[in-house]
Amino acid sequence: MIKKVFLTVILAQTLVGCSGDESGSGKSAEPVGAKSPQEVLTQFTRHLYGGQSVQACALITDGGRQAIATSTGQGYCPAGIAKIIETKTQVKLAKYKNWAFDEPDNLKVIGDTAVYDGNCSGGPLHNVKFNLTKTEPGWMISGWEEQLGYVCGG
Repeated sequence: MIKKVFLTVILAQTLVGCSGDESGSGKSAEPVGAKSPQEVLTQFTRHLYGGQSVQACALITDGGRQAIATSTGQGYCPAGIAKIIETKTQVKLAKYKNWAFDEPDNLKVIGDTAVYDGNCSGGPLHNVKFNLTKTEPGWMISGWEEQLGYVCGG
């Protein structure tokens, strides 16, 4: 049986963004969009593997930030990202902190939305499906689905 942690979030104006930064001061990072879906995935991965949780959260919509905080049991997005970072090995952290998006076959763009399916990619975003949305500041991550225990080719 495939275990799924389902974090897909649709961009909703009514959801409150995560409050708090790494110091717990209650300040949120200003949303920062990217010029393209490829760029937002590159920046997010570099921040994630570079240990920069506040910067990683700035690339995520309000709804996505709240989902991370909730799913990781943390009170706010940067603490949730920090929790995710803790699960990565030091080898992976060093290997992927300068990674650049190089998997165009796994990215499908339709208008102002895109989906990246990293299942079986073998890269830093392995076994994760990202939903991306073009927003006022640019392309942002609006949600994802992580498939734990996913078996490639089966």
